[in-house]
Amino acid sequence: MWRSSGRLFQLIVYSFLLSCSGRVSGQRLQPHSSDHLSINFVSVGAGIDYKAMEKFSAYLKTFQKENKVILEYKIKPWGKEGETEYIFDLKKLPEKQKKLLKKSLTGMFKENKLVKVGGASP
Repeated sequence: MWRSSGRLFQLIVYSFLLSCSGRVSGQRLQPHSSDHLSINFVSVGAGIDYKAMEKFSAYLKTFQKENKVILEYKIKPWGKEGETEYIFDLKKLPEKQKKLLKKSLTGMFKENKLVKVGGASP
C-alpha cells in the first residue's frame, strides 16, 4: 500500500514539475532558445551551494565589466532551502558574447551537482 501510494505521489510531483518548467511570469520559455539561459541553484536536503552562488555572482560582475554590457535577468526563489533560478534574457547580446557567457558558466559548474545550467548549448 505505502509503496504504490508513494510511487503515485512521485508521479504527481514529477508531472507538476514538468508542467511548470520554463515558466516565467506566465510565459513559457523555449528550452533551446539561444536568447535565454537559466542557472538553477538546487538543494538535496542540505541547502544550496552558497560558495558556488558567490562565484557565480562575482563572474557576472566581471563579465559585465569586461564586455561593457548589462545582463538582463530575473531572479526566482523557489524553494525552502535557498533554491533560486536566474533566468537571463540574452536577446540584446551579440552572438559572440552569448556563446562566451554560456560556455563559461557551463564549464564553471560542470562538476557541481547543485548548479544546473540550462538553455541552448554554445
